[in-house]
Amino acid sequence: MNQAKEIYWSALAKDTYSELLKYLLDNYPSEIAINFDDKVNDLINRLKYFDQLCPPSKIVVNYHKCVINKQNSLIYRINNNHIEIVAFIDNRSDFSY
Repeated sequence: MNQAKEIYWSALAKDTYSELLKYLLDNYPSEIAINFDDKVNDLINRLKYFDQLCPPSKIVVNYHKCVINKQNSLIYRINNNHIEIVAFIDNRSDFSY
């Protein structure tokens, strides 16, 4: 099995994730936010061992985009022996990832 890589969160990733969870908690039953958080944690645990799990960006070199659900994606990049979570984005928005 692959050796686990460290996961780091950028300030932008922390902010966008907090905003997303707050939005879910404010607008939907708490189970929706809990399920989303569980999905993200499962994804991050898999990324620790399989850093190429999600497809690379066609626009930004060394970035990868993981679709979490129809509305949201996680953007990350691989830096030597660790993975940096860059941001969480709304799939309907116009991001250059």
